[in-house]
Amino acid sequence: MANLTKDMNDICYIVISRSVRNGGEPMKTCFRIRELRQKAGLTQGELARRVGLRSSSTVTMWESGERVPKSEILPRLSAELGCTIDELYGLDPPKQEANRPGA
Repeated sequence: MANLTKDMNDICYIVISRSVRNGGEPMKTCFRIRELRQKAGLTQGELARRVGLRSSSTVTMWESGERVPKSEILPRLSAELGCTIDELYGLDPPKQEANRPGA
């Protein structure tokens, strides 16, 4: 698990630094959380509880780009939203429901 955590932190750093290096503004990571949460029919409070957070304000900050989820939350977050971690970061386009396992 320690290697996975380090790898996810590296990925987050790479995503942010690529955007800045290319002359753009710093990319807001996890910008798809709101879209995926709404598609799943969850409120910010429901998502917060499902991933083990005490307050929905953390989800609000993720969605506004003020903060990013800790790497250890990403697997739970993607499971609750029915997506991959790459989809959270906008690295993969969302898959259609018919292509999902068990759909």
